[in-house]
Amino acid sequence: MVKNDVITHAEDPANPWYTPEGDACGRHANVMVSSSATASDAYAIDVWMQAPFHAVGMLDPRLLRVGYGAYREADGGWQMGAALDVLRGWEGIPEGIAFPIRWPGEGTTTFLRAFEVGEYPDPLAHCGYSAPAGLPILMLFGTGSFTPSITAHQLLRDGTPVAHCVFDETTYTHPDSAQRSLGRAILNSRDAVVILPRDPLGPGSRYTVSITVNGRSYTWSFFVAAGASATAIVPEAQVR
Repeated sequence: MVKNDVITHAEDPANPWYTPEGDACGRHANVMVSSSATASDAYAIDVWMQAPFHAVGMLDPRLLRVGYGAYREADGGWQMGAALDVLRGWEGIPEGIAFPIRWPGEGTTTFLRAFEVGEYPDPLAHCGYSAPAGLPILMLFGTGSFTPSITAHQLLRDGTPVAHCVFDETTYTHPDSAQRSLGRAILNSRDAVVILPRDPLGPGSRYTVSITVNGRSYTWSFFVAAGASATAIVPEAQVR
């Protein structure tokens, strides 16, 4: 991706940088590129975790093994690229896993505040928001056999309502039919619900999520680190 200045899952066999191993990995991976050759591996993980359609694959409890690789070269354009294989390491759901999985989890503290990368499919289009928006809040209800039906939802920051939108496998919309279909398929495979705050989360704040799905109510709280920065992501990054 860095050598060819493009973000893609598949490699071109006619390209001098092609390898069958790289092609196979890319087709099963979250991929990302950055305009900074100094972008770290931890940065790549943070980028994917703020992108809801990619974070759900990393939270999938069937994923027990991953493969990761990155390349950097200060050659202009995309100067860092990384891939995380999130499909070929699937195994059975470990004993003791209980759905729904929530992220950020109950009582946890996150250093991520915002959604500020270019993601495909694009979650902002559904909400009518622009970047930077808030860090997506995620719930995974299963592995494809459950269809969420959301009838109520609320997000509070230190007790004050926060503007947000919610979507799932049946409600996600996008004017581009390809993005709409792919987004719904990704959410369907994990029975996922996405809660997207309109604005970056506030450092040092407590957020409380309340949502009713298929007649059952869920409430939990998490915290944003006091030192969390909305500019932790370097200037330009894209994920696919």
